[in-house]
Amino acid sequence: TSSNGCTASDDVQVTVNSLSSANAGPDQTICQGQSATLTANGGSSYIWNNGSAASSFVVVPFTTTTFTVTISDLNGCTASDDVTINVNSLPAANAGPDQTICNGQTATLIAGGGANYLWSNGGTTNSINVSPASNATYTVTVTSGNGCTASDNVIVVVNSLPLANAGIDQTICFGQTATLTATGGATYQWNTGSSSSAINVTPSVTTTYTVTVTSGNG
Repeated sequence: TSSNGCTASDDVQVTVNSLSSANAGPDQTICQGQSATLTANGGSSYIWNNGSAASSFVVVPFTTTTFTVTISDLNGCTASDDVTINVNSLPAANAGPDQTICNGQTATLIAGGGANYLWSNGGTTNSINVSPASNATYTVTVTSGNGCTASDNVIVVVNSLPLANAGIDQTICFGQTATLTATGGATYQWNTGSSSSAINVTPSVTTTYTVTVTSGNG
């Protein structure tokens, strides 16, 4: 209406565009050190709170992290959505301390830190017995209740047996003395009780004497 009382009409239209249907994808659960692929959809351009402008990219979070994506459509409308990457800790795999055995002996390996165990020799219990003929490394893969895995090694050192030698068989007459001399080790123990490398014996009948030879590594 003008000041002189004349009137006229006009229209203005406000067009309302629908918001984009932002979708950052489903939440995911990974183990520490693993990667997750985030894939968003619903728009023509994307911007994530970590600065990425890709609709899909890979992340390796160390702890549980929430990522937010803002989606813009061709009309310039925006919407946001979140996705959470849950990060489970790795088990504290422990194959036990290194061990030293003599050739022919058995070592018991005891692992800890998880719910399930798999040894490099095929064992599936936390405790296994091994009798390697030479130095050997055993690896155990430990799986926690949440399905995450970690590994640890244990070394079994195998010492060679001493070359025990009680000497050659001897023949004596009744009442005579035989000198038995053992070699091959650091210490000696005869079944007579003597701990000398050489002993004198005067058996009244044919007798077998046994010496146990121990090397420097036991």
